Amino acid sequence: MRESIQQVLDYIEDHLGESLSSEVLAEKACLSLSRFHRVFRKETGATPQKFIERLRLTKAYDIITQGQGSVQDLAVSLGYNDYETFSRAFKRLHHYSPDDLKTIAQKVKAGIKGQSKIFMVTHDTLEMDVIREKVMERLKEENIDLRDIEQKHAVMIKPIILSEDDEDGELVKNKYLISNGERIWKQLVENLSPENDKEETS
Repeated sequence: MRESIQQVLDYIEDHLGESLSSEVLAEKACLSLSRFHRVFRKETGATPQKFIERLRLTKAYDIITQGQGSVQDLAVSLGYNDYETFSRAFKRLHHYSPDDLKTIAQKVKAGIKGQSKIFMVTHDTLEMDVIREKVMERLKEENIDLRDIEQKHAVMIKPIILSEDDEDGELVKNKYLISNGERIWKQLVENLSPENDKEETS
């Protein structure tokens, strides 16, 4: 990656709660505005503002699932003056509103006290390969080896139809179901194990 763009990415990371205009970022990169937009998109695959929004919302997800502070204060700290704008953008990306996710995260934590890590595999409609990709990203972030995976917990969270009475899990806010993820881990371990990779490539 170009050094000038990496410097901009570092600047964005350190100033997420501030107004980050393309003009300011272009100046940091020592590029004209039009050239900055072209180079930034080529290096990151997104426009500067889309990249910033995704970074803010990803950070918000992590903070909410860790249970730190109020959601409204979080929105302000990440540069959102309007909570409704933050909530709508968050739901578009993560499928759940910030408040709903906070309630779900609190329920999950209460159910697995004493565990060092919590993995939340959200939205039942995701394809398994997408789920695996998301979990692998989280494993990398947490520096967790696949061999340690059975010591952790996964949770499947999905919207529920209240007329269904055969669902196995804990109901949250009368609209989401939290299911134990042991079978998810077993499938992930099976599909992601180094031995399985070797078999696929042979």
